[in-house]
Amino acid sequence: MTQLFFKSLLVMLLLASAVCHAQKVARDAEIYIYTKSGNMTVQMGEYKDESVITAFMFDDYGAFLRVDEAGGKTWIADVAAKKAYMLNQTNKTYSVIPLVVACFKARHFLGAINIESPTLKYHPSYKKLPDRVIAGKTCTTISLTDLSNKNPSAYIYSAWKGIFFRAGMANGETVFTATAFNDMVPKNSFTVPEDYTLVEFK
Repeated sequence: MTQLFFKSLLVMLLLASAVCHAQKVARDAEIYIYTKSGNMTVQMGEYKDESVITAFMFDDYGAFLRVDEAGGKTWIADVAAKKAYMLNQTNKTYSVIPLVVACFKARHFLGAINIESPTLKYHPSYKKLPDRVIAGKTCTTISLTDLSNKNPSAYIYSAWKGIFFRAGMANGETVFTATAFNDMVPKNSFTVPEDYTLVEFK
């Protein structure tokens, strides 16, 4: 019984260590996600071109990121390995790309601000709004105004566990909103399929 207890304890410590490492990797890249994995379906305002984002996935608290576009392009970031890829699902090709490019594609959902930060409320334009339920999650919602412009614009952000589920303007214009979310990330979502051909990134 004692041996079994220590084996169980060792497993728990190893799991905790793995979680802490994944969180550190994400924090070092200024990614503040507080849930291990997620798979989000997205609607991007009124935009209709092929570069419109349709889905966002992440694992290991943001150490792995994936963005799917309507036109068949997929952007993958392996933050820990400092590697990134652009997949073209239409012709089954892929390119090695700068990590910053793939992370930039995920910027809508990671946000330029940490909505969970306790110091955010000291921003001069900060306003806490009632929580909103979006894609089944109760999201913290705030309003921030860009005071650097002559005609300041108020932005409304809704986030759950560090992931932005909605962003829009105070006038009602939507930048994007999540339409569905779950924590089931398909296997091999962050790897390049074996039958894809390497091509130069343009």
